[in-house]
Amino acid sequence: MACGVRTPMIVMASLPNAPVARDGLACRVPRFLDALDRTVFAHRNSPYRALLEHAGYDAARVRALVEQDGIEPALERLAAAGVYVTAEEYRGERELRRRGLTLRLTERAFANPDASGSDDPGDWSLTLEAYGLDRAPVSVWLPSPDATGRAAVVALATLRGRAPRWFTEQPGPTTPAGGGLRALVMRLTGRSNGHGNGSAAAHVAPDDASSVLDWIRGERGHAVGIVTTAARALALATAAQAAKRRLDGVTLMTSGAPLPPATLRAVQGLGGRAFSSCAMAGCGVVIDGCVRPVAADDGHVRMDRVALVGRRRPIDETGTEGTALLLTTLRANAAQVLVNTETGEAGTIRDRACGCLLGELGFTRHVQRRRRVTVADARESDVASDSETERTPLAA
Repeated sequence: MACGVRTPMIVMASLPNAPVARDGLACRVPRFLDALDRTVFAHRNSPYRALLEHAGYDAARVRALVEQDGIEPALERLAAAGVYVTAEEYRGERELRRRGLTLRLTERAFANPDASGSDDPGDWSLTLEAYGLDRAPVSVWLPSPDATGRAAVVALATLRGRAPRWFTEQPGPTTPAGGGLRALVMRLTGRSNGHGNGSAAAHVAPDDASSVLDWIRGERGHAVGIVTTAARALALATAAQAAKRRLDGVTLMTSGAPLPPATLRAVQGLGGRAFSSCAMAGCGVVIDGCVRPVAADDGHVRMDRVALVGRRRPIDETGTEGTALLLTTLRANAAQVLVNTETGEAGTIRDRACGCLLGELGFTRHVQRRRRVTVADARESDVASDSETERTPLAA
């Protein structure tokens, strides 16, 4: 297609989903502009439409900015003009205030009414292929009830045609491990998974890794993947060491809090692998951990689906300045509509060639050294709209 790009043949051979990702990377500008038209400017009550218009940006001006500068530079300029949403504003914990504009919002204001409500299983296809897990058993060990865990189970069930093993910390039919998720998975796959229910849920106590170790042993040394958190990755390594067990062939894809260096060393010391990824309910996979990282939490931004930029602001109670991470969804079918919306973390964003398969495919934007933002930004009410400041003319 006209917006196609060249991809090394070795990458195409190693990643069967490379053509889909390549298409997403090559056509991200027109898809992003289409998403803005359909999910923002077409809806009078969109908070992003209010922010953009308050800053002096209609659809035509945003289009010109993006086509001239590219997505990330355009988003950075929009953020400087006040077009962003803090984590507290997104959750409805405080009013969104810009000079001359006040909005009272809830998380429902950011839902996409036209979305299907589930994550595209292609998210996970590329992730699993990049780690050599496309044919390997994959389980989920995340807190419950948890929207991200539910989304991961549904996406993997859709992809594999049967539900993955899910280790949940809260039993019972009223939790996502129970009736609602079971019915959804069986509707998507058309069958149970042999465990008598559609979700393959196994109750485990918090941080109790013994059931997970038993599942690994039951796979008889074959490569396996586990979608989990950094804390549970450490619990698994600790339990394996105590049981004098190794983690050869085990790949941990951690989401939520960044992967600490000590946890990575503990897993690697037992023969396992761990990658600091990030999946969000309503967005799918947004960060895939790098196979050739420069830090424990070094990851590739899934640029075919999202854009990530930074905004300097205080990030803790001492007033330390950091780069708050702002996420933007690029597709009109995303369950959540996000434009320069804080993830609740700060970090370092760099564009670099790492040499891993994802990097060779074109995912060159990396994020690392993530940490939680622990203080609200009190400065947002002082941000002037772009219409109140000198504008740089856009090229015709």
